[in-house]
Amino acid sequence: MSSVRAAVAFPLKLAATTLAAIAETAIENSSARCPLASHRPATQPCQVRRPNKADDTPVLLVPGYLSPHAAWDPLLRKLRLDGFHDITCLHYNPFKMGIPDIASLLVSEARNAMQRSGSSGVHLIGYSLGGLAVRYAVQRLGLDDAVLSAVTVATPHHGSLLAHLGVGPAVRQLRSNSPLLSALPDIDASQKVQWFLIGAQSDAVVPLSNATAGQYADSSCIPGCGHLRIMDSPELADAVVSHLKSSTRKQTRAQGAHLRASSEKMTCRRGLLSSWADCSEGSTMLGERLSSGT
Repeated sequence: MSSVRAAVAFPLKLAATTLAAIAETAIENSSARCPLASHRPATQPCQVRRPNKADDTPVLLVPGYLSPHAAWDPLLRKLRLDGFHDITCLHYNPFKMGIPDIASLLVSEARNAMQRSGSSGVHLIGYSLGGLAVRYAVQRLGLDDAVLSAVTVATPHHGSLLAHLGVGPAVRQLRSNSPLLSALPDIDASQKVQWFLIGAQSDAVVPLSNATAGQYADSSCIPGCGHLRIMDSPELADAVVSHLKSSTRKQTRAQGAHLRASSEKMTCRRGLLSSWADCSEGSTMLGERLSSGT
């Protein structure tokens, strides 16, 4: 009987979620800056903005499933105004690539950006499906050693029912309890990567508890918007830029402490060598006196 109930409940729940998402999309598109019908393909690249200075930390943006690169425009303006000029928007084919493939591409782009800019780290920002690519790159492909901050926006960390309606390997991996999602470790506040999980208050596609991975400590709720309009929100841009700046300051302080510790260690070594030389010279003089009988 329970299996029959489950078999009946799933399509009903899927239908309810789909209707809610359609309603949200219709409402948001009626007043959105860029209607869904005019979205550019997700495979079209953004412009790579070269750094204005050698220490400008690169920012990599990873769009969601079929989301347009134009959706990043409000955040891009805020980033540039606040001094982030080396920005790359990843482009990928969601119909052919799975989350590991997208994450692998992200790792390659991040390493290239670091080499190009001379920076020791990068900032990653992923929207919806893009947030899981960020997470996979950090937690599975070793990019954690280079990431100053990792931001996910409206990302289904626990999977999405609507993934059953999508096409392509990536959305199949987006399904709740998929092998890929089940194998990912929890996001831990004790990790060296500064995670920041952001959700929308009225998101019918990715509920807030899902976007914040069960109320992760360092998370934020953007009020008055859903899954699409969150990208237009000034509150989102402010929250993201504030987090990136905070992460950069933490890295700067850590590097300063490391340099001070290294300097003190070198000073200590020079002091020890000087003391050893004085001691050696004193022993030599004492030996000469003893041999001469004085």
